Amino acid sequence: MAAAIPLLIRIEMEKQIQQYSPSERSIALSDLIQHDFNYTLTPFDEHTLSFLNTLSVKLLNNKAFNRNPEIVSLGFWLRKANISRFKEENQHILQNARFSVNPLGLVFHVAPSNVDTIFLYSLCISLLMGNRNIIRLSSRSTATVDFIINNINQTIAMTEYGLFSEYIRIVTYGHEEGINKYFSEHANCRVIWGGDKTVHYFKSIPSNVYSKDIVFPNRISYAVFKASAYFQLSMEQQQELVGKFFNDAYVFDQMGCSSPKLIYVLGDVEEKDSFIELFYNQVTEITQLKYREQAGALSTLKLNTLVNDVIVKEVQEVKHANNSAYFVELPLKQTFGDSCGGGYFYVKHIQSIADILHDSFQAVQTLSYFGINQDELSQLDKLLLGRRIDRIVPVGLALSFHYIWDGMNLFEEFSRKRRLE
Repeated sequence: MAAAIPLLIRIEMEKQIQQYSPSERSIALSDLIQHDFNYTLTPFDEHTLSFLNTLSVKLLNNKAFNRNPEIVSLGFWLRKANISRFKEENQHILQNARFSVNPLGLVFHVAPSNVDTIFLYSLCISLLMGNRNIIRLSSRSTATVDFIINNINQTIAMTEYGLFSEYIRIVTYGHEEGINKYFSEHANCRVIWGGDKTVHYFKSIPSNVYSKDIVFPNRISYAVFKASAYFQLSMEQQQELVGKFFNDAYVFDQMGCSSPKLIYVLGDVEEKDSFIELFYNQVTEITQLKYREQAGALSTLKLNTLVNDVIVKEVQEVKHANNSAYFVELPLKQTFGDSCGGGYFYVKHIQSIADILHDSFQAVQTLSYFGINQDELSQLDKLLLGRRIDRIVPVGLALSFHYIWDGMNLFEEFSRKRRLE
């Protein structure tokens, strides 16, 4: 005879939370957890590739959103041709006579509130490995998130994709520890976005002993420009590059983990001064045209940050023609914390690529670059042995998501291997 379930646990199981996908309704926690679920999708299943490609077409065909940089990047990432390339690059784990690759099982994703689309990348990689997924979204929804969820639901509603209603459950609820405990106890994996505070909180909640955690704590990102290479560009080419930098930095109010907070200028002192003057004016010009910020809150935050920096740091110069962009120049060896965002950039001068090593790289995620040649990149890569910069990409690709993220191959992280003898 089966043991009776304690009353408090039964009450928790029947608690209702809001579900967004595969349909919008209230749902009991117990209905989200199926212990006898049959996993029918294999890693990189053709049905999954077709589902994601159909979703991609829907996202990119919507004229109201298809000029949004987040949606454009996401739509192209989801294309079958792109994901098939990922599959080809991961043949070393997919085709091995000594082991098979299997889903982890149920994956519980805690999505961040500062980057609208990031949850979908981890969801899709997990889905591509055949996992079931529960995604907790912040209650602070945005038009972009609503648009994505509506298109997911429309795709699942198509007859040929109905089975994904069991693989994708998107929900929201408040800061209720009981619900977090319930999902943590039943999940085979927790994916925790949202920074140090969120990671520490969920690590304090016991999880299934067979479960694993994939965590994304606070990170900071930098950009480096070689001044001499920038001056060689035509005015049109400079404007194009500034547009790419704008997308890297301003799409998420500079709060994305891969959005640059610090700008290194490579060159002599005269080149550095000329570059900062020109580049600041060009960034200011594009932000006046394209940047829409929460003016009151961010202007106060940036002004307070500047006052604090002037008091506690060796600030050498400040460029601040308007509220959309601050350039705060610091000595190379001056330490600093994460910027307040919203277009608040620290600037440092370097005379060789090796000078970057004077900074701390404990939590650097992305270094975006312009004008750095292949020899300099190779030199930097060797110099960074044992130091943490997880991505080095051209300016304009800082926000482009790759399955190798924060130093992890997420296809491997979202799967397990079964040894075959």
